[in-house]
Amino acid sequence: MLEASTMGQGGEIFILDMGEPVSILNLAKETITLSGLKPFEDIDIVFTGVRAGEKLFEELRTTDEDMTKTRHPKIFIGRIAHTRKKRYTEH
Repeated sequence: MLEASTMGQGGEIFILDMGEPVSILNLAKETITLSGLKPFEDIDIVFTGVRAGEKLFEELRTTDEDMTKTRHPKIFIGRIAHTRKKRYTEH
C-alpha cells in the first residue's frame, strides 16, 4: 500500500497482487498460537456467520477492466477498457 501511494499521480486505481487466499480460521489459530496461547482453550474463536452485504470473496477486476504493470511486480493499475460512448446533444 505504501509503495503504491508513491506511484500515484492522481485518479489511478491500484490493484495489489495479494497472493493465494488465506483461511481466516487458520489465520486466527496461527495468531493465537504465536501469542503463546491455545486456540479454543485459552481463547475462543466465535463463528458469527455471514452478515447482510458481506462478501465471501473479493473480485479484483471485471471483464471491462484492463491492468497495466507498474515498476513493482505485484502492483498494477486498473483501467476501464475503452467502450464506444453515445453522444447526446441538446435540441
